[in-house]
Amino acid sequence: MNSNNLIILFIVCASMLSAQSMKNRLMVPIYVYPSLSFGYDSNFLKLSDDEIDQTVLGADILGDAPTFDSDIIKTKMKLFYSPVLSNRYETEFYFTFSHSMYGQLKEKSYSRYSLLYGQHLGPYNWLKIGYANLPEYFIRNYIDRDLTGNFRYPCSFSSEEVFISYSFPVGEVSWLRFKAKGTNEYYNSHFTEFDQQKLTGQVEFHSE
Repeated sequence: MNSNNLIILFIVCASMLSAQSMKNRLMVPIYVYPSLSFGYDSNFLKLSDDEIDQTVLGADILGDAPTFDSDIIKTKMKLFYSPVLSNRYETEFYFTFSHSMYGQLKEKSYSRYSLLYGQHLGPYNWLKIGYANLPEYFIRNYIDRDLTGNFRYPCSFSSEEVFISYSFPVGEVSWLRFKAKGTNEYYNSHFTEFDQQKLTGQVEFHSE
């Protein structure tokens, strides 16, 4: 066997070992954390005191809700995955899905999901990137002031958020965190004047 064949064989074996090593690093458990909670809201449409006093049950401001209050059932599922991409630092992935169900008005029920990537870079040193999505959230029925009359239309919006944060040590037991977040909110066709896009920043100081 000449030297060229030996080199090729070495490269093939090294590649196979590297692929197997990476597979072992990725083949780690995925932890699942389910939860179920029950709640109650005495004013789930967030009506003002005057609106409550002036509203009779069955009014269009309530929509299909028979009462001002509602029971709430919330289910939540969180997945945690931490592949061993480094022998020194942790890598974390979170996926969270939740659903809130309102017993008195199905339109008020909503779902939300989020993704989070976290990379440990050293003591008190993290890089995190996250995304959250709220496909549709019903607020309540409102009058569209761009139209004549006092007919109330359902008002709802969708929302998505993206953020990135970086934390680093300041001293032995303290750290700073810088965070930037972008938020988009888009309302349904009757209330598009409330659409908004926001970019916010935040600085936090923590100490143990």
